[in-house]
Amino acid sequence: MTMKLYEVPKTPNSIKIHAVGYELDIQFQSVPVDLFGGEGRSKTYLEKNPNGKVPVLEIAAGDYLWESNAILGYLVAQRPKSTLMPHDARGQSRVNQWLFWQGAHWAPAFGKIVYERVFKPKYDLGKIDEATIATGFEELKRFATVLDSNLKQNEYVAGDVTIADFSLASQLYWRTEGKIDIAAWPNIERWIKQMEARQSWKFATGNK
Repeated sequence: MTMKLYEVPKTPNSIKIHAVGYELDIQFQSVPVDLFGGEGRSKTYLEKNPNGKVPVLEIAAGDYLWESNAILGYLVAQRPKSTLMPHDARGQSRVNQWLFWQGAHWAPAFGKIVYERVFKPKYDLGKIDEATIATGFEELKRFATVLDSNLKQNEYVAGDVTIADFSLASQLYWRTEGKIDIAAWPNIERWIKQMEARQSWKFATGNK
């Protein structure tokens, strides 16, 4: 069967999976999930992901994989000759380091801002919380400095372009609508322009 990706389209965790799939020539069927309408809490969906979140990759009938970075790891493992994951233990550890960092620090910082400024108005989810936005920006400044420093020494986050770059870059997709200015971090600006110029990124974001 063709793999299915249960997702909210054009969100960071979906964009990175579509982009990496394009890079690896792996196709899957998109299945939109009405997460904000409550579909994620349905019995049927919770059987796919007990967390009630997206994305979820259905690898085979009844075989579901969740957590977006785990999905990236699965996809690149299907193409063992790909350079999107290094072939040596140290290189793989560097990629995983940035994937873990994305989940623990980078995504939560952006998430606070984007949820308040983009998703709340878009889906009528209540009053915007300026205190949460302020906290998000405090975290973003701290962690953007970490990433910018790394990119000052490296063209991509772990040397050559890898799945870690797609994972980190996807968070910046909402930066315009979220009113997030990254001018203070010139190395991030240079890097995200390179990522957005890739055909896979254009495919994933609909800017083919």
